[in-house]
Amino acid sequence: ENYDLYLYNYYPIRKWDREQNVVLITTTIIYEENIMKKVIQILVLALVLSACSNSPSDNNVSNENGKTGNQIEELSKEDNKKDSTSVSKENNSVEISEKEDKEKSNKESNKDDSKNDNRKEESKETFTDAYLEHRKTVVKYGEFSKEFADKLSDQKLRKEFDDAKALSEKTGYWDVKDFVLQSLAKQYPNESKKFPLDSIQYVIDNWQKSNSGEFTDKFSDERQAFVERGFVKENLDKIDDKIIEDAFKEAYSKDGSLYWSGYVDKAMDIIERDNPNVSKLQDLDYDRFRSDLKNLYGFKADFSDNLSNRDINIAFARAEEKLKETGFGDIGLALNEIEKMYPDSKVK
Repeated sequence: ENYDLYLYNYYPIRKWDREQNVVLITTTIIYEENIMKKVIQILVLALVLSACSNSPSDNNVSNENGKTGNQIEELSKEDNKKDSTSVSKENNSVEISEKEDKEKSNKESNKDDSKNDNRKEESKETFTDAYLEHRKTVVKYGEFSKEFADKLSDQKLRKEFDDAKALSEKTGYWDVKDFVLQSLAKQYPNESKKFPLDSIQYVIDNWQKSNSGEFTDKFSDERQAFVERGFVKENLDKIDDKIIEDAFKEAYSKDGSLYWSGYVDKAMDIIERDNPNVSKLQDLDYDRFRSDLKNLYGFKADFSDNLSNRDINIAFARAEEKLKETGFGDIGLALNEIEKMYPDSKVK
């Protein structure tokens, strides 16, 4: 009988012939059977040792993700590098942010410094020729001394005129320089021989800017002056305060160097320009009267042709007053008044 022995089906044992060596085979088989147990043990031990000797070292031990120690170390280095980079970026970001904050703070500081410098510049008093005309105005119209006016800085004069313009807009009173002179006279008593004036103070305390369609006593003095200078009262009464106010403001904008009386004349020109009937008597033919002046009464032709309605009205108004006083008279009273007004108007 032949015996085939295999070790885990991987290591075949030679086939033995009983006839040749029965005892040996038997012994050998027995021997081999005992040995096989040890061989198996040895082989198992060898496999274990081999596995141990071939297993990764501590540096190459697998982790739960199947990576070796070296790989973990590399990953750790990479993670450290990333962390370092991240920290570096964060640090850089913080540094950039701090830098930007510092720059912003510096800019704000520079702005504040600039504002302070501007305030310092504004606080510095200057006395330049740019405000020479303003100083002349103080002396001429306010009757302040030149020494006083020379001590008024550019900044002081600018503020006074700015405040006066705002007050003019609020009250509707046209002459800005009157407000300046009134203010200076109140701040520096006895420096002016003319200001402060009660009339200007009344305007400051009581006047308000006019609205279209208003008829008040605001311009009562000016209206009376208009009539005395040739406007027909009945027609003037139809002109509202806003029209009169705008006329005075336009007059001032064209020439700021006049006194009250001068502005009355300029305002009348503007009002008559826009409202021609304000100076016309209903029952008087002005063109025919002008023609009679040069053709019948001996007045110069160029004078007669240019004589205004207002002047004719003034002549007739005065003639009427004379008629009331004396009780007699004719057209000659009006002609005499014209000649008094313009002595060189007649042909000699």
